[in-house]
Amino acid sequence: DLVRRLGAELHLVVAHLPAVAAGPGRRDLVEERRREIEAVASTYRLGLEISVIEGNPVREVVAACRGFDLLVIPFARGRRPRPARPDVWLHLLHEAPCSVMVAPF
Repeated sequence: DLVRRLGAELHLVVAHLPAVAAGPGRRDLVEERRREIEAVASTYRLGLEISVIEGNPVREVVAACRGFDLLVIPFARGRRPRPARPDVWLHLLHEAPCSVMVAPF
């Protein structure tokens, strides 16, 4: 709704970990979320520019969002960081070159 009201551009940055680090099924889960976001954007007739990147998610997303006004990061309630799966959103919150909004899902 915010995108429509402001007449803003909507960009979706999909960051895939390298296959060796992602583990089985992770890429499928990320792609499923991407399709859900595309469906919502289509329902509201919003243009959506998609960038699919691979590598360190924090480094790649920070680079991709240079020039953006707002970065919206999903946050899964109840999810706890582990050594093998650190909180990417927390790193992005501190390192993003623009304003950040954390949206629970």
